Formats: sequence, C-alpha cells, structure tokens
Amino acid sequence: MLGRQKHKAEPLVPEPRAFDVEIAIEKLNDTNHQVMIKSQQKLLKQGVEIIALKSVHLLILCGIKLNCLRSGMSQ
Repeated sequence: MLGRQKHKAEPLVPEPRAFDVEIAIEKLNDTNHQVMIKSQQKLLKQGVEIIALKSVHLLILCGIKLNCLRSGMSQ
C-alpha cells in the first residue's frame, strides 16, 4: 500500500449557483406560459372557425327555407 495516493473525486459538473437556478426556473415558467397561451389561442381559433362554419350552414339553410316558402313549396 505504500506509494498509493488517495485522490479526492471532483464533481464533473460544478454546483449551480442559486441565481442560476432561479433564472432557469423563470425561463421554464415563461416557456410553459407561452405554450399554454399558444394552445389557448389555437383552441379559440378552432372554436371561431367551427362557429363561423355552422353559421354559414345555418344561413344557407334559412335561405333555402325562405326560397321554398316564397315559391309555395313547403318541406
């Protein structure tokens, strides 16, 4: 055992500073917030598109019904 030296293992990655951890958490929160906003915007857009499409269909059906009533045809 003579001649053997004990070496203290050093961490490969240095300990993060508290400030670095706080910045990382803020970035993560900002990213999550942006993802949530984009998801909500996408859902809202899809909802508006569905409502617009259904409104157009309703107007077409009302127009067809009105034309039938004017021409004396009934459904």
